[in-house]
Amino acid sequence: MQQIYFAATCGLQTTPLSNENENVNDWAESDLAWELANAISPLLTERERHQLYATIGSGDSYAAIDTVLQTMAQESFPVSPKLVAKLVTWLDGYAHSQDAPRLHQMLRTVTALS
Repeated sequence: MQQIYFAATCGLQTTPLSNENENVNDWAESDLAWELANAISPLLTERERHQLYATIGSGDSYAAIDTVLQTMAQESFPVSPKLVAKLVTWLDGYAHSQDAPRLHQMLRTVTALS
């Protein structure tokens, strides 16, 4: 079930322009995506890890972070307070995005697990 969920959500539920935000530092977003990928690595199969790494490597850090948040929420994966703070800062850059309410809800779900 995890594999189907991951494959189905890897970048497909984001709006086309939702990751094109001039207020977000691309390098910081990429670093966060890698950090999150490493955090949930134990939850993923080898194929899923490769897919997530390919998403980040192709420059779609937004889709990778979105997917990781969905996976963390679905799998009830606790997140460190330090990582939560980074996610809050990242999400501030998308405050006016169409995806903001959904992303905030996922972050609240993940934060409640910590």
